[in-house]
Amino acid sequence: MHPLENSIVTQSRLILLDSPLIFFTAFTALAWTNFHNQRKYPFSDDWFIWLFLTGVGLGLTGSVKWVGLFTIATIGTSTINQLWILWGDLKVPTRVWLDHFAARAFCLILVPVVIYMFMFEIHFLLLGSSGDGDGFMSAPFQMTLGKSLQDSPLCKALWWTFCGSYL
Repeated sequence: MHPLENSIVTQSRLILLDSPLIFFTAFTALAWTNFHNQRKYPFSDDWFIWLFLTGVGLGLTGSVKWVGLFTIATIGTSTINQLWILWGDLKVPTRVWLDHFAARAFCLILVPVVIYMFMFEIHFLLLGSSGDGDGFMSAPFQMTLGKSLQDSPLCKALWWTFCGSYL
């Protein structure tokens, strides 16, 4: 019943980021739980898929809000615990432990970092574009955006104000 609560609707209308954070955190928890359930079948297709999806969820959770770092810390602590248990198991050869470590490092460190950096790439690509909220920004800042304000009266007035004091 909580997903239908009015506060979630209000948050989505106000462009608050708690709704996507809750969604991505829940997705990460689901993926991690399914990965953990595959522990009896290491290196199977399902094991890799859920491990990779956990990394995707971590990247998306951390990209929405920095509060998502608590999710990353929780999964990281559980990962360290799993690797510690494998390290203590004398039936597990060192090579297999290193494979477990490499798979987790790739999926739970590299994949989230790449997703986080990709979100910044999208942000920087869109940042230079003009949009509806330009009227709230100063004219000098608006001139750095994609549309041309060179011929606007405000731009000419600002230019003459700036250059006229030196003439």
